[in-house]
Amino acid sequence: MREKEERAEEKHEAAKALVKVDKINERQRLFALYYFQTHNATASYQRAYGCTRKAAASAAYKLLRNAEIVAAIREMQADRDATLLLTAGDVVDLYMRIAFADYGDFVNIKDGKMTVKDIDEVDGQLISAAIPTKDGVIVRLADRIKALRWLASYFELNPSDRHRAAYQAKMAELREREIKSKEDGW
Repeated sequence: MREKEERAEEKHEAAKALVKVDKINERQRLFALYYFQTHNATASYQRAYGCTRKAAASAAYKLLRNAEIVAAIREMQADRDATLLLTAGDVVDLYMRIAFADYGDFVNIKDGKMTVKDIDEVDGQLISAAIPTKDGVIVRLADRIKALRWLASYFELNPSDRHRAAYQAKMAELREREIKSKEDGW
């Protein structure tokens, strides 16, 4: 229980630091922060206010019309853009985490029973779906094969990719020569 309280306090402090607009309350700050992270208004409202999806769907729309909340979101976007937090390395890192995700990071197995870990304990970016069933929850991870294909292409691990890259480089060189020769009057 103490750990959850500490996490809640950390969340509160992080939201305060990231969302500097003083004219909104703490839950609105959390909503702005979650929306900034996910761009999903309903899910952000649900996380910030702890309500049903149906209630969150209509209420989230109203919050996105609040000028102070929009200003807070825009401020976070400006801060992010100013520091260029997303790099090609971040994209590669995400695909690598997807490709090499371990199912054990998402479930606990004890005494022959499997339970899904709490959402705060897992990397939610790796989950493509969580489907409730009468027996529990089905957790689907992001497409590992798609991630592996992307990585193979990015790192040119497939011989055909290397040949294609060499061909494209040669074609670019020929075009450059052609442009230069036209400039020289040939």
